[in-house]
Amino acid sequence: MEEVQKSIAHQIGGVQNDALRFGLQGVKSDIVGSHPLQSAQESANRINEAMKKQCLVNLYGTAFPLKMDLDRQILSRFQRPPGVIPSSVLGLEAYTGSLDDFG
Repeated sequence: MEEVQKSIAHQIGGVQNDALRFGLQGVKSDIVGSHPLQSAQESANRINEAMKKQCLVNLYGTAFPLKMDLDRQILSRFQRPPGVIPSSVLGLEAYTGSLDDFG
């Protein structure tokens, strides 16, 4: 007997163009970036982080910011086991100070 294929292959567009899973794609969202105020805020945050790292390098040497980056990577990987409660990265939020920012 012949084996019957048990799965349905994506015929058109593959998985990336699945509107039910990933939402509708718009041309405008691909061309135009985020809101100018949002992009300015993200740019200011990047500049602020770079200045903080440079201050730490000047004060404590080059090893301290590297240790902080390793700690951040470790804390970002920690998550709760699967279950009813949604996963949180409480250690990373406490480390970065984002616990104070809510809303």
